Amino acid sequence: MLKRVLVVAFILFVALAALSELVLPRAIARGVEEALAARFGEEADYDVTLKSYPSVRMLLGDLDKVSVVSTNIATADIILSKLAVTLEDASVDLRALLADRDLVVSRATRGEVTITVTAANLRDYLAANVPELKDPDVLITADAVAIAGRLSVAGRDVAVAFAGQFLLTDADTVGLDIQSFSVNDVPVPDVFIETWLEVMSDPDLSLDLSSFPLPVTGKEVTLEDGRLIIEAVIAQGG
Repeated sequence: MLKRVLVVAFILFVALAALSELVLPRAIARGVEEALAARFGEEADYDVTLKSYPSVRMLLGDLDKVSVVSTNIATADIILSKLAVTLEDASVDLRALLADRDLVVSRATRGEVTITVTAANLRDYLAANVPELKDPDVLITADAVAIAGRLSVAGRDVAVAFAGQFLLTDADTVGLDIQSFSVNDVPVPDVFIETWLEVMSDPDLSLDLSSFPLPVTGKEVTLEDGRLIIEAVIAQGG
């Protein structure tokens, strides 16, 4: 009789373990997706993958690896085309996640972040936030970011164009270093570039990494055809 009870208990244990391997990752991943939607908006798309062995450890909020790929993320600064986050050896507050749909990460011994901003994202930002610059156009190549449009000066429209490089201005800010400026195809001397920017109300073309939900430090900024790529790391133990 005892042997039969032990066999049944063993079978139940195996069944529950197998069920947890199938159900827990998806259930908690869904909670993460809903928490991200609550924070960044329903308009974005979220793809979450969780790994933990055994999966039952997820009930304690312990995760070996968390991978999140989000698209069309609206931040306070700009809409991001893509935001990819990878956390390793992470710990999350499971109660806050499942009960309040609030993602609270208390530990992540390793974390990497890749942010992608396209030329279209920048153009939409300029159109929405810099009304002085009419019909903005943005071109991103591996060498530079070029922005063009029209300004109204003394009742007349003039064509302006400026170009430069995005770079880390400090540990948590990515800004545009303007290296050239022209008006009606005539180059503007460096000493007058600031004056023309004031005509555009000093547009803020920076991305504040400190607004990210986890402590993020910028690592590298690169340009590719049509997009800006920002690599960052999440603070050790953050």
